[in-house]
Amino acid sequence: EVTVSGLSLNVVQRKPGVFNFSDLLTPAAKPPTASSRPAATEISWNLPFALQAGQVGITDGNVSYLDEVSQAQWQISGLRALIRDLSLSKPFGLEAGFVAQQSAPGTLNVKLDFNGLADISKVSSGKLALDIQKLTADAAGLSLFLSGPVRLDSQRLVAGEFDGRLGQGKISLQATLLNYSQAPDVCLN
Repeated sequence: EVTVSGLSLNVVQRKPGVFNFSDLLTPAAKPPTASSRPAATEISWNLPFALQAGQVGITDGNVSYLDEVSQAQWQISGLRALIRDLSLSKPFGLEAGFVAQQSAPGTLNVKLDFNGLADISKVSSGKLALDIQKLTADAAGLSLFLSGPVRLDSQRLVAGEFDGRLGQGKISLQATLLNYSQAPDVCLN
């Protein structure tokens, strides 16, 4: 069991794409050539051991974010994440949640909670699976609840048979996003 408690991060975007930690991510003097680096879909779990952990978690985390360009300010508090029965060969449990407060420009409070299962056993063939048992969000008094499966491979993201509630109404959706790595940003206002 591994638990990190009281994690605190302060993120500042100084200009587009440049953060207060960017200097820690600078490439080595001689970066590897493209042919020596595996592509994202070439990840392999061929380890000489089995990776398993009963419980890995973060409790009581906090993140502050300041965008010096747009002057946007966010505080994330109560950050928690719990991975149960972590394994590279079978599904494992995930729980997460936080409260986010925007203080500039304007104000907004958002609460998010998640509970589900993740399966990364086929990541070497470019596939991930997430079974959302409960995803709840509350923003400005409007509540959203969703549950359903998500599948991701190298070419598409499929969110099939999502059911839930939005405010007092019911919501049901199915979505497939092809070539998601080339898709434009999506924004819901």
